Amino acid sequence: MNEKVLVIGFGTIGRPFCEALLKAGCVVSYVLTTQGVHTFTSNSYSLVKCGELEQYPSFLRGVTAVGVALSASDGGETEYGYMMPAIQARKYVVSCAKRA
Repeated sequence: MNEKVLVIGFGTIGRPFCEALLKAGCVVSYVLTTQGVHTFTSNSYSLVKCGELEQYPSFLRGVTAVGVALSASDGGETEYGYMMPAIQARKYVVSCAKRA
């Protein structure tokens, strides 16, 4: 499969989502957290910062899909703010929306 995915969120849902993507044969290219954009090391499940949050749209160029694993406690506004640039960039978007 080798689809390249950018995952937004690396908490209770985001981390297991990354693990599931790896098991399915996908490549987790980037992970977005409140600290910025990170590369994902699959052998140790660790993150290495490679950019700032404001640079998020530029990281969409190298991926096929975006997985959004954020709390929807704000009514989905934050999630929507990340989903729209991905949709406009013609990427597949998967939401793992949850309530805090």
